[in-house]
Amino acid sequence: MAHDPLYLAFSPSEYERRYREVRERMDRADVSLMLLHGRGSSPEIHYLSNWLTTTEAHLLFPREGEATLFVQLSNHLPNARRLAVVDDVRFGGSSPAGAVDSLPRVVEELRERGLARGRVGLVGGLPYQQYLRLVETFPTVEWVDFSLELRDQRQIKSGEEIARIRQAAALSDRSVAALAAQARPGLREHELAKSSRTPTSAKGA
Repeated sequence: MAHDPLYLAFSPSEYERRYREVRERMDRADVSLMLLHGRGSSPEIHYLSNWLTTTEAHLLFPREGEATLFVQLSNHLPNARRLAVVDDVRFGGSSPAGAVDSLPRVVEELRERGLARGRVGLVGGLPYQQYLRLVETFPTVEWVDFSLELRDQRQIKSGEEIARIRQAAALSDRSVAALAAQARPGLREHELAKSSRTPTSAKGA
């Protein structure tokens, strides 16, 4: 499982749990593959790959075998390879005019995987134009919405996830306490933010 230890991620056992439980859902729904799409912020792609989606990303997550992550833009690829827990991370490619267009490479990978029929679960806000291209390219494949299943899975928290939530909540509590301690009449918002970040020792100097 690829991942640069300098970047925060959950443990390998946590991702193994997620993959196992997601694949159990895929098995019950007779879904052989998930195609996840994200643009900007995609909690679903992050949940399975640890990649915080930037411009656009597609994740192919099979019921059996390894996942493949396609990212945009090309200069984001090195960072994606360091953050992701997915081993196979690739640049999504561009259109002949140079615009963002990952779908040709996604289609190429689907063909390499032998996709010809069966059910593929779609997760996230896949653009309608991309959906039409997929239907045209793979007319014997049944494309089903699997977003609710994955969203439901993300609500089931493990002990490791709960511990991370508590850490995040503690940081938020400290931030609010610092704002409350430094607030006073006449102080502008940007001044309040700056004063709340100032160490106590520096203020007393």
